[in-house]
Amino acid sequence: MSLNLLSPLVIDIGCVVVIFISLLIGYFRGFIQSFLSVLSWVFAAWGTWTYADLVIPYLSDYNLDPALQVIAANLILFFALLLIATIVSVVLARLIVVQHIVGIDRTLGAAFGIVRGLVIVLVLAVVSTFAFIPDAS
Repeated sequence: MSLNLLSPLVIDIGCVVVIFISLLIGYFRGFIQSFLSVLSWVFAAWGTWTYADLVIPYLSDYNLDPALQVIAANLILFFALLLIATIVSVVLARLIVVQHIVGIDRTLGAAFGIVRGLVIVLVLAVVSTFAFIPDAS
């Protein structure tokens, strides 16, 4: 018996694995660290979307194609903002977490992990519907 990679069983198992991995990450990191991590990604994406045009002029000295300048500016800014936000979130999480709330933090982290896993599966499902649109011709 062979399994087709796009069979419903394989897709369901993949969804459960994604949600379970997200649950484990949320549990071991705790709610505070998981939430701050998601905020870091959102901040980096927003900052890149908003301020990438300000970075492009600094790349003009490298004689890159204009399209490559835009891509490079976006990547450089995104990873720089993500690094800064991650450092800040780790410091904040260490300041906030007290030994008395570790159990609650981990339980809420697991719940947050489930929600995050469901959002990831939902986004993948929406993207896959656009990726597998049959050609009209």
